[in-house]
Amino acid sequence: MPITTGVNVPHISGKQILDYKFALPPLPVQERIAGILSAYDELIENSQRRIKILESMARALYREWFVNFRFPGHEDHPSIASPLGEIPKGWGGRFTALATIERDGINPFEYPEEEFEHFSIPAFDNGRQPAIEQGATILSGKYCIDDSSVLLSKLNPRIPRVWLPVPSGQRRAITSTEFLGLKPQPGVTREFIYSKCSSDEFLGQFGNLAIGTSTSHQRVKPENLLAMPTTVPDSKTIARFTQLVSPMLLMSNKLRSQIENLRRTRDLLLPRLLSGQIDVEVA
Repeated sequence: MPITTGVNVPHISGKQILDYKFALPPLPVQERIAGILSAYDELIENSQRRIKILESMARALYREWFVNFRFPGHEDHPSIASPLGEIPKGWGGRFTALATIERDGINPFEYPEEEFEHFSIPAFDNGRQPAIEQGATILSGKYCIDDSSVLLSKLNPRIPRVWLPVPSGQRRAITSTEFLGLKPQPGVTREFIYSKCSSDEFLGQFGNLAIGTSTSHQRVKPENLLAMPTTVPDSKTIARFTQLVSPMLLMSNKLRSQIENLRRTRDLLLPRLLSGQIDVEVA
């Protein structure tokens, strides 16, 4: 029965919470349940550690090749002065030489019964797994994306959000209009774009492009990103870099999917174990 009090704002007092009675399994059963759930938590933590290691390796390789300019063959590659400092000859350019910005729009609410894979900012913050949502629940316009895209949040760029989406192919994939959908130019790969946009050097430049009076709602204009001075390596060096980092990034995405599955399974198990629907000895 309801135990809330109050007319304008129903609430529960501290004493009512302390006096509330509920059933608990015996202590040995509680310990068994805790052991089962802890096994899931350990698997999740192990996967998270592996993701950090893999992405640290990819960032370190990017920094070595494209910030310190110690890429294969750099000894025979002359350097020149540029607004970015000393860079390899022929590597000067602007971001538009690396990627375009896709603006293929869609109104999901016009397809109310269709399920979409929604790559939103909340989904990014909640483990970088897209939310599966029906069109009827998505009330604003979105952009269509595919497995060649890199997502870069233009909202509050000092909070880095760079996403290498992997749509399942079972549903249409869409993204928030707060993400810039970057498409690599010919001779450039999305793994390189992702690594570049994840680097401290890029994020510093990108953050300086933000406009807006409120620090919590600053944005970067797409045209300002495209005009941003940056290094533009040759396609051969980008291809060699991609060959090395692609397995790392692919494994990171697989581990994130595994984490999501583990969390979902753990959360489904908990109430069933507590209620006795699943025998802890069997589980």
